Amino acid sequence: MELIKPQLAQTISSRARYVWAAEHLIPGPILDAGCGSGAGTQTLMAGSVVGVDADSGAITEAAAFADRGNYLCAGLENGEWMKHYDGFKNIVCLDVIEHIKEDEKVMWAFAKTLPKGGRLLITTPNGANYLFEMWDGDDEFPHLRHYTLETLTFLVEQAGFKVLEVWHQPGEMQRKESPKLGWKKVMHKMVTPDGGIIRWLKGDGGLFLALVCEK
Repeated sequence: MELIKPQLAQTISSRARYVWAAEHLIPGPILDAGCGSGAGTQTLMAGSVVGVDADSGAITEAAAFADRGNYLCAGLENGEWMKHYDGFKNIVCLDVIEHIKEDEKVMWAFAKTLPKGGRLLITTPNGANYLFEMWDGDDEFPHLRHYTLETLTFLVEQAGFKVLEVWHQPGEMQRKESPKLGWKKVMHKMVTPDGGIIRWLKGDGGLFLALVCEK
């Protein structure tokens, strides 16, 4: 098991989440809710995809990087994205919900957008992992809450979704002292037996939770 630098670990684990999501899509248009700079969005190009993010710089980068897809700078909470696009059959929300202040409002908007039988794919850090209690994201994009399997399930079910499958991303975390910076840094320690893509496993546990949900 090798200790990976945080930036590289984030890149690898983010890629793995998009690979996982791509494997669970149903046929039809896709909303990538909180797409960031769009690198992962390209993994979803099996269907037409729209990436939405509140960070204008990230959206500009995404639009420049992508050779397909549409990108919109809009906050998920204000529902502005719903005015521009509809007809989605899939919503992908990967490590975004923990940054959202009004998570229930956003989940109801997702439910309103999807038709019956539509699919929601959602991931978040596993709040049951005690080290996440010491890690609140970064200064620019803080974690506003931590979800366990129970609280994440409650969030999606109260909006009308049915949980079809539970997955988790395995790995460990270490807390490292940084004398130079004067703060404790959480490091990812991940197993990458297949060349860097960290495979997801069925069931609860691990560093990150994932739900396959149906409207």
